[in-house]
Amino acid sequence: MLTLTSTGRTRIGPQDIVLTAPEGLWFTENRVMMSREGHTDETELAGQRSDGNRTLTLRGAALDLDPGKWAVVYPEMEVETGAPAGAVRVGIRIGNPAFATWQATVTIQA
Repeated sequence: MLTLTSTGRTRIGPQDIVLTAPEGLWFTENRVMMSREGHTDETELAGQRSDGNRTLTLRGAALDLDPGKWAVVYPEMEVETGAPAGAVRVGIRIGNPAFATWQATVTIQA
């Protein structure tokens, strides 16, 4: 689960989102589910995996976030056999060109 929060002063509409898995993880689906603050339904965002399933690109994802609102995306990921336990970082980039980039920490458990 990765939380995206609009910290700007304007609404964020449809944007490209690129998720990058670290060593030891890979994306298992060409989609993610998303829920947004103030909405009771989930939205399916279609994407495309590349780079040995380590990159997931969602083109024109309908974020539709007003300032101060958040969305949560749920990418399906799997741990590779032999991946070391511990904290790793999933890269996140929004926009093309990018206007926001950061990393979210996930934990691989033994």
